[in-house]
Amino acid sequence: MRIKKLLKQMVETQASDLFLRTLAFPRFRINGKVQTADPEPISSDEMTAITTFLLDNDERKQFFAQNLDIDFIHVEPGA
Repeated sequence: MRIKKLLKQMVETQASDLFLRTLAFPRFRINGKVQTADPEPISSDEMTAITTFLLDNDERKQFFAQNLDIDFIHVEPGA
């Protein structure tokens, strides 16, 4: 799954934020500047898979469904 690759890249590049939007390129904020993280846009199906993976509790899922936008912290197990 590409999200795991992006999360690993975030750690390696010391990115503070990851921005994901359907049909747009994933972007990182590094040292206050936003830059493209991957040259391939996020498909609708991929975004569904990513949100299912990251929104691991009902409160987050409900908030995202209502707002189609969400900010949160994700900690990878073992990281």
